[in-house]
Amino acid sequence: MKKSLIALPAALFSASLAASVMVDGASRSVTFTGKATGLAAGETIEFFAVGPISDHDYESLIVTDDSPSAIAAAMDSVGVPRGCSPDPSKAAIWPQGPRVTIEARLKGGEFMPAEAWVNDAMPIEGEGAGILRTESRWTGGSRDGAGECIASTNMPCAVWALYNHSPSLVQLDGIFEQSVTYGRFSPKSKLPNGAEMEVRIRWDGSSNASVRDVCISKGEDLKALVGSFRDDPSSANGDLFVRLKFALDVPLGEAVLAARAFDILDGPALKMNGCADGEFFYKAFLPNEGWRDRPGRIFQPFELHIGEDGSRKFIYVEEDWSGEGLDPILRPREMPFLEWSELKPLIGGLDAAAEKITVMFIFAPSSTPMSAIRPVLGALGDRVTTFYIFESDGR
Repeated sequence: MKKSLIALPAALFSASLAASVMVDGASRSVTFTGKATGLAAGETIEFFAVGPISDHDYESLIVTDDSPSAIAAAMDSVGVPRGCSPDPSKAAIWPQGPRVTIEARLKGGEFMPAEAWVNDAMPIEGEGAGILRTESRWTGGSRDGAGECIASTNMPCAVWALYNHSPSLVQLDGIFEQSVTYGRFSPKSKLPNGAEMEVRIRWDGSSNASVRDVCISKGEDLKALVGSFRDDPSSANGDLFVRLKFALDVPLGEAVLAARAFDILDGPALKMNGCADGEFFYKAFLPNEGWRDRPGRIFQPFELHIGEDGSRKFIYVEEDWSGEGLDPILRPREMPFLEWSELKPLIGGLDAAAEKITVMFIFAPSSTPMSAIRPVLGALGDRVTTFYIFESDGR
């Protein structure tokens, strides 16, 4: 059961525990101590290390003596830049930040890389195979409103989660969903329960995320644009993170083509991550075409239809479950509107079932410029969090 200690300030945990966190400015490294949990070889672990108040020691290799806040502060002190944690609500899919090397040892022993301590059950040819042999990403973990590490006060208090977990200070360098990754990692061998451990995180002083907002112009030569990234040194080492923007006169059809081109590039070298300011996530332009069919959908999102003449129509598809069949009767309610300011009140006036809907499908002709679509983002604020855009003449 997930527990929360958010009422307790992170400083409470870091102030008295930071003494055993050691920093070396010359090598840009931080070393902290912990205790082995004593898990046997083959037992599932979801964490390489968790903080001292964590209740997830039963699935971690190490419990640290110091709080995640103390470790993060030490990394700040040696100049390691903070990155950005994965956050689906912000379309941040990839962990973003400088690459770091992580090693551990039994106290008095020799530092060895993570793969010496943790077994990876993924076959060598599998996706993400050998991930423990590569550098990881330092994001510094998600923070609360006061800038404190959420990992210090909220379970599971992850210092290094072996799946994409936003509060975790360290992330594997890739996309590792928890449900898919579960059962993949385990201790290489049983360590004595309570054995004193030391973990060292090192940064090379130069690697960091290179974030680019790529603006697509009307009539953009996509072949040349895509080709320009081949020799980019940031993509060569996987440090290039890209967000797409579109000029206001770019037609929807061209935006779709650009999204397709960059979707092909998305991967370990060039990572499509997050939204540019005031822009859709690029995946919004790549919906599943099967979602056009209302009866075939597993749920009914809001719909926004933009006509050739610029007219706008909001549709709420009510689901009537009062019949005898297994599927609901769909009752679309069409509501034309003139000004974008009318849209949010329209949604606010719907029934209780609509309050749970946070997804909108937008339908517009291929020739529709982005200037006629993008205002929906400002009109709905955080009321709708996910958008998909369909070419209404693209069936």
